[in-house]
Amino acid sequence: MQPPSLQVKVARGAWQTVIAEIGIPVGRPQTIVVDLTDRFLSASREVRIATTMRVYWDQVEVATRVRDVAPVVTRVVAASADLR
Repeated sequence: MQPPSLQVKVARGAWQTVIAEIGIPVGRPQTIVVDLTDRFLSASREVRIATTMRVYWDQVEVATRVRDVAPVVTRVVAASADLR
């Protein structure tokens, strides 16, 4: 069995594997994050997931990183807590 890998389209139109194993979604819901920084080998932004396993993907989301943005940490004092 070939685990899910990420492939990108190169300039001549062929597909090339750039990440050999991206992971397998287990359970519901499951999120797999794949960093595509410096993974594209041509101007094409086409990607595909290749595998011989029976994996069902219900959605794919794409996000871009915004540089020069610092996270804001806000501390909130709890009035009460119940640990079980």
